Amino acid sequence: MKIKELNIISYGSITNKKIVFSDGMNIVFGGNEAGKTTIRHFIFHMFFGGTTSSSKRTIYKKEFEKYRPWSGNKFEGSMVVNFQGVDYLFQRNFSKGNESFEITNLENGKDSKDIFKVDRSKKIEKVDENFFDLSEDSLMDIFLFSEDLFMGENLSTDLKERITNHISSMSETISLDRIFSNIDNMTFSKTDKDYRRSLDRKIQENLREIRYIEKNEIKNIDIKNLEIYKKEIKNLENNINSIESLSKDYEIDEEEYRSLIQRKITTEEKIKTYDNKEVFSYKNLFIFIQLLLLSFVVISKFKPYVILGGLIFSIVSYIFINKVNENSKNKSKEDLRILYQELDLIEESLSSYRVKLPKESSISSYLNKKHLLSLEVERILERSRISDQQTKIKVGLLEDNENLSKIIDEIDFKKAMGEKAKDILKDLSESNFNNVSPRLIEDASYFISFITSGKYKKLLVDDQGQISLYDQSQMKIVPLIDLSKGTIGQVYLAYRLSLILNTGVFFPIIIDDGFTLFDDKRLSKSKELLGEISKDYQVLFFTSKKSDLDEFDHLDNIILLGS
Repeated sequence: MKIKELNIISYGSITNKKIVFSDGMNIVFGGNEAGKTTIRHFIFHMFFGGTTSSSKRTIYKKEFEKYRPWSGNKFEGSMVVNFQGVDYLFQRNFSKGNESFEITNLENGKDSKDIFKVDRSKKIEKVDENFFDLSEDSLMDIFLFSEDLFMGENLSTDLKERITNHISSMSETISLDRIFSNIDNMTFSKTDKDYRRSLDRKIQENLREIRYIEKNEIKNIDIKNLEIYKKEIKNLENNINSIESLSKDYEIDEEEYRSLIQRKITTEEKIKTYDNKEVFSYKNLFIFIQLLLLSFVVISKFKPYVILGGLIFSIVSYIFINKVNENSKNKSKEDLRILYQELDLIEESLSSYRVKLPKESSISSYLNKKHLLSLEVERILERSRISDQQTKIKVGLLEDNENLSKIIDEIDFKKAMGEKAKDILKDLSESNFNNVSPRLIEDASYFISFITSGKYKKLLVDDQGQISLYDQSQMKIVPLIDLSKGTIGQVYLAYRLSLILNTGVFFPIIIDDGFTLFDDKRLSKSKELLGEISKDYQVLFFTSKKSDLDEFDHLDNIILLGS
């Protein structure tokens, strides 16, 4: 693939700018802020839309807003790309809300998005990563060489990480350690660990409560007796209802009943009065008269006629008194007889009422028995209710533990999958290192030897990722950390070029002021090397040095930016 032409209508600080590239070595010259960096971003954004490739949602890259035009409403451009001998026109409108992307075959005018595997369902359409067999980030890692890479203080460490990352993950910016860290964060993060511990604690709490319930669980509830008691209570209720119904059928005149009771009481009191009353004693009267007469006789000094008269009076009085007393007794007996007859009649009437009325003792007995049975039923029911509640709580706790265990299993499964993924990546990394690194190192060694004119004959990378160079002139191994920044940059260029040759992807090599730390001799050798490579790959060399305009042995095109 080669870029033949750029037509920047409005992008960043550049408007209405047309740039034509040749197939081989192209120099793009301009001073500071002339737009060199803007142009290289425009190229990548034309392919990929300026959005991140790692998200399913549309998320623009941080630098995208930076290149929104400073003036005017247009934010668009186009470019002509030659792929497999055919020219295609790429047109893109970057304006949010009006985004559009078109790829047209310039030979027949046909829509050619499918050739570049563009996903038409996405809001921001882009060339699919599968077209290059490399992600956008990996493509930039390999084919873009910028001085930005050499501005840090820990250049050797940075280069080591980039090279080892490439060997293990095929991306300079993605290290296995960071990948593993991301896998851990996704599959078993600190939050997951804390959550799992909380689930374990909850399960243990539930088990303790289950053991407490089992220890105090109500068992052996007499359900059979419960049914018997209920049936007996029902029978008692029927009996009580029958008695109550019977009492309603034989209702009495309460006033008459109370009158009979009162008559009975009165009659009994009269009888009691007759039994306790002392009938007037005529005998006592007779004795009193006799004593009185005796007193007269004594007083009359025992006169015979007085004594005789007193005797006759006594006899007559006795006969009279006995007669009167007899009559009185007969009358009292008759009265008592009448009272007893009346009492018998009252008792007979009351007895008839008692026969009609239900026996109160039967109702009380039924009620007491029903009460006792109801208490026993309530006790059994309460025990059953408590037992049911205990069972319900226990079942709920067991179900809760089952659900918690499922969540734990899911967490553990994710963790296991994360560990498995890391193991696979480790195996792939080791396999990639063993299969790819010899070829890469061989090509990189050739390039570093060419750039350094044979001083460093070989690039060495051990299985721990430690990088060093073999100094043939001094016949010693020089660790990367002991090299100058310029030499480290040359090692990086050599390694990048070896990656390009081994990817099988033909994409323009972009150099953006990448040789600022090189000395004149090695800069010249590096340009010579790029000239050779430009025979197979298109090279876009961005520079702010005028000397670069005439120092390339092989130069196909010069583009001047600005004045």
